[in-house]
Amino acid sequence: MRPVMFSSAMKAAGAISLIAMFSMGGAGTAGATVLLSSVTVDPGVNSPDSALSDFHFSTGQSATSLTSSFGSSSFSGSAAATAGFDQLHVFASTQISDYSNQSYESLCGPSSICGPGGSGPALQPASATAIASDTFTITGGTGTGYLKLVFNIDGTTSLISSGDLDGPIAQGIFTLYRGQFGSGTSFLSSIGFTGDTIYNSPLISFTYGVPFALTFWVDAFVDAADYLASANLYSIDGTADFGNTITLSQLFLFDSTGLNQINGNVSSESETQYNVAAAAPNGVSEPPSLILLLSGLLCAGFMRRRQVAGRT
Repeated sequence: MRPVMFSSAMKAAGAISLIAMFSMGGAGTAGATVLLSSVTVDPGVNSPDSALSDFHFSTGQSATSLTSSFGSSSFSGSAAATAGFDQLHVFASTQISDYSNQSYESLCGPSSICGPGGSGPALQPASATAIASDTFTITGGTGTGYLKLVFNIDGTTSLISSGDLDGPIAQGIFTLYRGQFGSGTSFLSSIGFTGDTIYNSPLISFTYGVPFALTFWVDAFVDAADYLASANLYSIDGTADFGNTITLSQLFLFDSTGLNQINGNVSSESETQYNVAAAAPNGVSEPPSLILLLSGLLCAGFMRRRQVAGRT
């Protein structure tokens, strides 16, 4: 059974295709900000109908849907994506009935990208992508410091399947890059999710007064995992719904050690008013684990005093 996953191979393939679409879109040289959305629904290689896609640069809002029937087989798929600088929305859903294996993936062998030991699908019945790039400038200090981002991810996934499949997936993925989409990025961190969660970024270095770009990339998809050599028909009803919000809820600033939270000013090329968390009065916030430990020690001391008092 294929586990829930997100892979560099999948992400690289997506990045190449989206960058190609970006270049072909006539956008020219990328500006300091980017909003982009892309959605696709695909009825598979055996359907007489072709896949439908919707791609938008600048407006950052895409949606499409498709139904297809052939013989005893039927397909229904929909996808939507909206990109914003502090909120992203992605939704992908598909209902597949009486499909044959290898409608989306070929049996490529154990060491290939779509084999049992591989790392990703060849095609997906439904997928949605939202991308936002913004350029930040941090002032209020000198030298260098660190930035941490916190995203609240709000959504659900559901998946019901029957037949011979190697673990179909309905999932979301959030990926953070340093740099601007279409102009060179470097990977920072990624998280896969199937429901509500909180994403805390790694510490991101910055120099006061020097602009730097960050790219937020979120995907939702349903993957059939139908590359098995089986003659049995299969059915899938799957949804990855993160269309409520994936919100950049807070930004935290730290000094050059990365240990002490500080105050500062964050401006952006998009002029978005990001929520910058205020530093504690002493500049250091007590980690939750330390607070719990201290509380436990105080409680243990109190219980010990009660026991001693009870014996006197």
